[in-house]
Amino acid sequence: MAAFLEKLPDNLRAKVRLSDRGCMEWQGEINRNGYGRLWFGGHRHMAHKFTFEIYKGPIRAGMYVDHLCRNRCCVNPDHLELVTPRLNVVRVHRRRKRIDDEGNLVGGKMKPTQAVAT
Repeated sequence: MAAFLEKLPDNLRAKVRLSDRGCMEWQGEINRNGYGRLWFGGHRHMAHKFTFEIYKGPIRAGMYVDHLCRNRCCVNPDHLELVTPRLNVVRVHRRRKRIDDEGNLVGGKMKPTQAVAT
């Protein structure tokens, strides 16, 4: 965690706590959806996107930052992955067990890959 914290601006370091699962949980502001938010440079940022950009580079247009750990307040760059909107939708439905073995949306007619245009 020390190497991770070294790159964070001083005023943000105290707002990260290491969990038992290896998540680095944001202890500052949390929005109603469970994602961390912070103010830096006069602008509000999503905490996971902010740390992703510090450690892994810019977020390409149209891409999402997904939490591999499923912990929305986690800012550990090793737990974050850049994904397409389509893959994000598929993962959300799989987590909620709304996809059958053939990739069909349970209770719906569309496959998740058809739900969001790429």
